[in-house]
Amino acid sequence: MTTSTAGTFELESIEPGTYDIGVKGDTTLRRVTGDVVLAAGPNTVDLGTLLAGDGNNDNVVNFLDLSLLVPTFGTCAGGGAYNAAVDFNGDTCVTFIDLSLLATNFGTGGQ
Repeated sequence: MTTSTAGTFELESIEPGTYDIGVKGDTTLRRVTGDVVLAAGPNTVDLGTLLAGDGNNDNVVNFLDLSLLVPTFGTCAGGGAYNAAVDFNGDTCVTFIDLSLLATNFGTGGQ
């Protein structure tokens, strides 16, 4: 399922009931909210902010992610070494902001 830029999505073809709902972005850690009661029709579920820094999409922020960021540090889209997987804030450049996001969540795993 794909979300909007605001992180919203609509559940379709799902029976009303109680579910565990998880979400993971390409460069974020997975977050799961359990025991969510879904009714017929539109539902709103707030999963909170997803933690960034997972450059290799393995649901852990560690040295492997840092090893992807380091050679691309200071590059922007269109440059030879640029890697969108470590552009954690999505501004098309790998900068101190991306390094900070990785460092803040270093050693953390998703649910």
